[in-house]
This record gives sequence, C-alpha cells and structure tokens, in this order.
Amino acid sequence: MKKLFTLVVALMVSATIFANDTFQFCYKDGTVIPSGSTVVADQIEEDPFFGDKMLPSGIYVKNTSEDYANVNLTYTINSIPNGTLQVCFPENCYTKDKPGTYDNGTGELAPGEIRSMQTEWLPMEEGVCTATFTISEVSLGKMECSTITVKFQYGNVGTEVIWGYYTGDGKKLMGLGASATSYNVAIFVPGSGVLGGSKISGLKIPVADGSCVTKIIGWVADKLQTTMSYLTTKDLETIPAGQNKNTNDIYGTVTFDTPITVPAEGCYVGYQLTLSSISTTGGKYPLLLDNTTYDANGCFAYMNKNWDVLGSDYGVSGLQVVLQGVDQPAAAAQIASIERVITAANEEKEVLATIASDGSEEVKNIEYTVDVNGTVTTNTATVSIPAGFNKQGSAKIKIKAPEAIGEYTVKMRVTKVNGADNSLASNVTNATISNVLRKVDRNSVIEQFTGTTCGWCPAGHAAMHNLREAYGDRFIGIALHQSATSPAIDAMFFKYYRNVGYTAAPQAMVDGTTLWDANELVYGTGKYETIVEEFNDYCSMYALADINMTAKWANREERSVEVNADIEALSNGEYSVAYVLTADSLHGTGTPFRQTNYWSEGTPTYWEITDPTLSEYCKGGKYGQSYVFPYFMDVAVASSYTQAGINQADDLGTMKAGEKKSSSYTLTLPATPTNLVSTLDENKHNIYAIVLVFAPDGTIANAKRIRVTNDGLKGDANDDGVVDVSDITTIAAYILSGTASPFIYDNADVDGDGEITVADITATASIILGKGTTNHEYVDLGLPSKTLWATCNVGAEKPEDFGKYFAWGETVGYGSDTTDGHSFDWASYKWSGGTNESMTKYCTNSDYGTVDNKKVLDSDDDAATVNWGSDWCMPTLDQIEELINSEYTTTEWTAVNGVNGRKVTSKSNGNSIFLPAAGFRSGSSINDAGVYGDYKTRSLNSEISCYASSLDFNSEKIACYYSDRCFGFSVRPVRVQK
Repeated sequence: MKKLFTLVVALMVSATIFANDTFQFCYKDGTVIPSGSTVVADQIEEDPFFGDKMLPSGIYVKNTSEDYANVNLTYTINSIPNGTLQVCFPENCYTKDKPGTYDNGTGELAPGEIRSMQTEWLPMEEGVCTATFTISEVSLGKMECSTITVKFQYGNVGTEVIWGYYTGDGKKLMGLGASATSYNVAIFVPGSGVLGGSKISGLKIPVADGSCVTKIIGWVADKLQTTMSYLTTKDLETIPAGQNKNTNDIYGTVTFDTPITVPAEGCYVGYQLTLSSISTTGGKYPLLLDNTTYDANGCFAYMNKNWDVLGSDYGVSGLQVVLQGVDQPAAAAQIASIERVITAANEEKEVLATIASDGSEEVKNIEYTVDVNGTVTTNTATVSIPAGFNKQGSAKIKIKAPEAIGEYTVKMRVTKVNGADNSLASNVTNATISNVLRKVDRNSVIEQFTGTTCGWCPAGHAAMHNLREAYGDRFIGIALHQSATSPAIDAMFFKYYRNVGYTAAPQAMVDGTTLWDANELVYGTGKYETIVEEFNDYCSMYALADINMTAKWANREERSVEVNADIEALSNGEYSVAYVLTADSLHGTGTPFRQTNYWSEGTPTYWEITDPTLSEYCKGGKYGQSYVFPYFMDVAVASSYTQAGINQADDLGTMKAGEKKSSSYTLTLPATPTNLVSTLDENKHNIYAIVLVFAPDGTIANAKRIRVTNDGLKGDANDDGVVDVSDITTIAAYILSGTASPFIYDNADVDGDGEITVADITATASIILGKGTTNHEYVDLGLPSKTLWATCNVGAEKPEDFGKYFAWGETVGYGSDTTDGHSFDWASYKWSGGTNESMTKYCTNSDYGTVDNKKVLDSDDDAATVNWGSDWCMPTLDQIEELINSEYTTTEWTAVNGVNGRKVTSKSNGNSIFLPAAGFRSGSSINDAGVYGDYKTRSLNSEISCYASSLDFNSEKIACYYSDRCFGFSVRPVRVQK
C-alpha cells in the first residue's frame, strides 16, 4: 500500500512539472487563443432578460483531449469602474462588482467539446473593465492550461497616447549611418499587457534632415519580410526640415484613415524612407536612435537586403506610435530582461534586470517571484521609474540557483508595484541560467572592428588601451583590421576570422554577446560613464570553461606557433574552440600604416571627452593630425578560421561538467605583405596566442592569452644549444642595431625584465663563468648557525621586489608577468612524469614515484646556486626554523615602498631583512601577491615526496609549511660565514 501511495504522489508531482494543454481558450469556431493574449470585447448587446447593456467576452473553452475532463476557472478582476462582471462557467454563475480573485468552481467537458464561457460586463457608464482568466485541468491535480486577459471597453474609453521605446522630444537622438538610399525602420508593438486591443491611429516619424528625403511611408505589418506585406500604409504629407534637434520639428506625423487594432500576437510598425541625397550630416546619418536605451524589439532596419536587429546593440528607434483606447493602469510593471546569469550550486545571486513600466504612477519598488526549476522565491527590489508608457529602470533581483549542474529556465513575475497588486497580472519573463561546477574567474574578449582608413577608429584604439590598463590579463583584445579592402591600403588587413556581424567601424563585440558602437566606445553605454566600468560586469561573471594553455615557436625560423590547450567544461553542453595570434607594437611608414584620424578636427573640450588616451588624437594632442602613425596593438595576424569564416580547429563536442579535453593547433604568421612581415619580425617577442572557448549558445565561455615564447636555454641567444661568448656577441649586435639573425629573444633576455640590455650581457657572462653574479648583499642576523641571509630574492634588485618564481628543483625562474607562457603544473615540472605520483628524482616514498631517498637539492638543482654562484644556496628547513625562532628574531607584518611583507629583526644585533609577500604561481596564474609570502627551502617533505618544505606567512602568522613542488615560489638565498 505504501508503494502504491508513493507512486500516485510521484505521478501527481510529475504532472505538475509538465505543461498541460487539455483545455484552451478559443473563439466560437474553435480557433485557439494563445495563452498570455489580451482580447478586447467592445461589441455592445442588449440583455434579453432585463434589457441592460452588456459586453459579452465572445470567449469559449475547448476540451482538446479525447476523454472527458474536469475544468476549473479562476479569474482576477483587475479593474471594474462600474457595473458588474457576470461569469457563468463551467457550471456555476456568479456576479462580481469589485476587484479581486475568484474561483468559479469545476465542471466536466466532453471530448472535443467547445463551451461558451458566458462572461459579460454589464456597465453602468463608459469605461474599461479588465479581468484575467485561468483555466486548469483538475483530474490529476490542479494544472494550469491557459491564461488570457479580457479588456471590456464601453464608450469613449481612453485618450490618445504616444507610445514607443523612446518617448522623448528628440533631443537625445543620435544619427546612425545608412548604407542604402531606401530602407525600412520598424519597432514591435506587443499585443499583450496594456496595449492589447488598443488601436494604432498614426505615427510620429523622426527625420534627421528632410531636405535629403524624397518620400516617407508609414506602415503597419504582421511580420518582417523582404517584400513587405502591409496591413496599411500612408504617405507622410509634410516632411520636417529636421535640422534643429533642440525642438520637436524633427517629427512628421502620419494619421491612418482607419485605425488598426493591435492583434494579440502583436505587430510591426514602421516607416519606409527614401533618400534623395546624403549631402548633409543628417543625410549621412538618417536613422535616429536613442542610444541610452536598448531593447531587442526597439529597432529593426532593412538595409542591404537584410533585416538587422539594432535595438539590442545601437539603441532604440525614435519612432513613436499614436494609440487609442489604451487603458493606462496606475501600477503596471514587468521584468523586461536580465543580464546573462551564470551561477554556482545553491548560490543566491543578484543580477541586474531591466524593469519596464506602463503605469500612470512612478515605480519606486516592486515585489517579484522567481521560479527556478519549480522552486519559487519571493523578494522585493527598489527601482526608480518615472510615470508613463514604456518607461524603464534597473533593479538588482535575486536568483537562487539549483544544486544540479546545467542550464535552467527562470520564470520571473512582478506581483506588486509600490505595494499594490500589479495590473499586468499575467506578466511572465523567461530567462536562462547556467549553473557551473565551480567558480572560475572569466577573462572577457573584445573583438574590435577597425582599420587604418577609419577616421573614428582611434576611439577603439583608446578603449582597448584603457581596458588593458584597467584589467590586465582579464582583458583579451583582438583588433580585426577589416574596414579596408586590401593590405595595400591597410598592411594589417585581416580576413581569416569568424563572422562577428559588424556593420560599421569602429565597433566592438564583447564575449560574443554585446556590440559597442563608436558612441559607446567613447561616451559609455548609458548604464556606465565609460566602457571600462561596464567591462567589470563581464569579468565578474563566472566562466563556463577553465583553460590551461602553452604557446611556443614551433621551429627555428619562428614563423609557426604551436598552441596547446587543456579545457575543462564547467557546465554541460556543446563546446568549441578557436585559436588566434595577435601582435603588439606593429608600426611602419607609408599609407599602409597611416591611421586616418577625424578626432584631430576638434579639441577634447569640443568632443566633450575626458579620456586622456583618446585626447592624444584630438587637436593639440600627440597624434592630433589628420593622418598619424601610431603603434598598433592587439592586431589579429593569424587564426584557425578560413577566409569564409569556417573554424578549422577540432570541435570539442558534447562535454559534461568536469570533463576535460585537450586541443592543439599550429598557427603561422603571414608571409605577405613585406611591410607587415618586417614589423612582425621586429616584434616577435610581442606575439600572443589566444584560445577562445565557445559556450553552447555560441557566446564566449572563457578565453586565455599568453605570450609566445621559446623554450630554449637562457643565455643561448644564437640558439646553438650552448651558452658561450658567441651569445654575448649576438646580444651586443642586437643592442647596437635592433636586429640580429638568428635571434631568440626569450633566451637573450636573461634577467627576465622584458628588454635586451647590457645587463643581459653581464648575466650571460655570469652563466658562462658558472657562478652567476656574486656581488649580492647579505645580512648577518647573529644566528647560531652563522647563516647569512641575502637582502633580496633571486631575480630581484631591491628587497621589496618580488623577483622570480621557481618550481622546486628547477633553476629557470619566471617573473610576475603570467603572459610569459610558462605554466607551473605537473605536466611541465622537470622532475615528474606529469603527475604528483611520478617523481623521477628526490623521492623517499614509492607512492610518489621512483625512490632515490634524496632529501636535499643537489647544487645543480638549486635555484640560488645556479643563478647566484657557488657561494649561495637555498635555505634548508632547519635554517628557516632558525630564522623565525622567537629566541633569535622577531617578525612583523609591514610595508616597504608600498609592498606588503614580513620584516625579520635580530634580537642580538638589531639587523633585519624584509621578505615581500610575493604570493606564488600555479598553472599560468599568480596567486595571493601582496597577501601571502611563500619561500621554498632545499628540503623535501619527509613523508609526501611531491611536497617540498617552505616558509609561509601572511599578516597574521609566519610558519614552516609544505606545498606542491611544481608551484612557483620565491627564493631567498643564504650563505654561511667562513
């Protein structure tokens, strides 16, 4: 009996999860009315019994199944200014005269039966009565089937209103260039909500410059298509001059002979404009938009034989619709859209939502429900939206993620506005959330459409520069020089890339989701004053994939780059990967490197810009000329795409959260044109490899960028396999001429400072002599062992410098710049077979590899000895314990020249050393810099052979510890008094 009961409950629960369409609202002929529709009832009849006026709904209910079924009807009267509403379905008949929610009971319908809902409003005077009806199937529990709103209209029920995604006076509108002399512009008018059943009586059409216009036709259509199927059209009789945007004369008005009722499924309203010329600024930029408001339905434009959705990326059209019969409620709001949502298991996350209002009252706060996978939560949010039609504001709403990994549909609904019931009772907005395996920081990608012939493109150069300065490696820039037509015009012209969907330059696509145009690159997007501020929103989202990668020159000629990537999916779905090479500091002379610059026509004050980078391109700035020769950054020079935009990298396919796949690709630098090849060869140390991982929805799940390096021998500048005097000659030749062939930049940069200088000659000489630099300073702390401690780390010049990071037992160090291409992991660790259980040297336990019982580093594997000479070595665990022994020293957390760290002071002589909190490197990331100090010793962990002993500290404590040998830690050398 218990099992049967459980089964029945399971069936009932299951039934509530899936949609039920047993019953549907319909018209008398059986035509189904889609759920969520608004139906207008404005036909007056006389009550045959009492002679009163009544407005029947004309609505029926249909049993679509092949069985008898029980139907329940509930309804909410949203507004009833007078009279009564009579509902006689399915069997009971009730009359109500006040707003509220009512249940009319349950009745049975035969298979296929269509029964009248017998619902009428009996008005006493003119007005609008609005009610929302819901039918449910109740055989296996109450399951909603459909919800509609009926608007009963009697008499002169509404004043004429102006509605649109922009309802201002034209002062904020900006012009967008058109690529055709005749095109259509449209917006979508929804048939649900307060607009349902209203009538379109005319349009207000914005015109940038009427002197360039031949003809304008206003139209209403049921759908967008190449050959427009108009429901109605009307010529614009008077075309405004439109040259003074500070007045309302930019609008021309169309009045339709017969008003058009907005259907339940909505309709498209627009205008067809034909230009006679583009001789003026208004003619060149005839499409007028409000670029501080964005809505996917806010602007469609038909240009170049295609309809483009512009409202999501450029701003909404200034077109406005004249409506009649709109019953504007006091409180009416809905969640129009939310930002992309990526969550972790059971996490409650606040996301930015756009709240739209059509109410006559200002919206100050809302109560809303969020349904995620059947779990419903209710919260409130503060928002400020002025009264009026289609007004918008922003609010932070809370979404509680489920426990399971994957994608889920979120259903959001505003239930109350300013404490009162929401008049848009049936408003529901759907969105998708991705629930990830774990939280991983996400690097965001800007794919910039640019070119040397684009006079406004310095704005894009400046924006990319500012983003890199602000976000470092979290920003990944890809400058696509595609606005020109050939490398003869733009040496960096690049056509081997995916089709991003650009329409004009400069533009920038962010993570494959948002398109920024020139105005936004300079003046911000409306929500933020600058895109640098907005970019933080993209970086703050979790990644849908985790990436580890390496990139190195594949041969001595250094024309090919081998890129390897290990990719872990953090959510279920189809993933793909692409590869790109970019180059920095490209420059040259002549037309192919000459950047056109329109910003030189005015000062920063004239352009109303405060950005110091872009100001350099303005009149009076460093690049304040019509044509300039800057250094070009983030230039795309190779990719895994063909010219047709087909990605040739292997597809990752379906991946489950936590699943890992490896991918590799070889990219080759271009062989032409000669001037590009020349500057690429000069800047081979500024070549970067980028891995792009695309999410199931085609957006960028995550990306990574590292500098392409040579994995050869430090100091081996001529790449002959040994470090000798000939390498000093090669480095000297490079310093004197700036070029040398062959030349391996990374090998020659012995001191790792990113430049080739005389210091690298000195460092190379030290390597040849086999002892490194010997003139390093040290401090006598009066310790019993007579150990002398160096004043700075290996790779550092001052006590507060971080220096280089070394894996335990490796003698080549790497700096804080994680774009150097090195990854501190087991796969690249010198003394393992690729895992933490395959040690090939220094192992005392067979669980961790081949046992040799070596517990202390040999001199050849000691980073201090190899880099500083035989007088120096890394400290042992005993020496570390002595250093922090409270009998001999005191330690304090302090800062030197703004760098946090620990100061260790001798109790016997007052001498001290400073250990900067340099953090550590793991994989290709740097961790806890400025927060933790982590210093390796020469000593192996006594029990776990994949660990080495170390000194660890933060602001609260300092102690001996141990950690993975493959991680990169600081090294502070010691020597013993003789």
